[in-house]
Amino acid sequence: MFGIIICSHADLCKGLKSSVEMIVGKQELLVALPFYEDTPLEEYSQQIKDEIDKMAPLQCVIVTDLANATPYNSALSQIFHTNHVILSGASLPMMLILITKRLDDQVSLEEVCNEIVMNCKEFVSKTNSVEFFGE
Repeated sequence: MFGIIICSHADLCKGLKSSVEMIVGKQELLVALPFYEDTPLEEYSQQIKDEIDKMAPLQCVIVTDLANATPYNSALSQIFHTNHVILSGASLPMMLILITKRLDDQVSLEEVCNEIVMNCKEFVSKTNSVEFFGE
């Protein structure tokens, strides 16, 4: 089992958490931390650290909406010299894989994250009217 902290701009993280819990039920060790433009960076980084500390000694995955943006950078500052992982590009399929795989003690967090990186592209598709309905 590992903890999951979802960090995003505004309320995306709250929506992902709510959607996950609607599908699979209430989850322990799942936290949503929204970043708002009026939140001081030090305060947001501290919120992430506090949530990581609450989940200790468990390993955590921090899911962010965008790589190299404020939530990601704040998370990055908190995983220095730890075994925690950051996944960026938060999506509902990603979250559902994390939630279901974290219960399997035979699979490491690293393996789950590698699987997500390899397989989440299959959840993105493109459809246009001509392709779907014809001319």
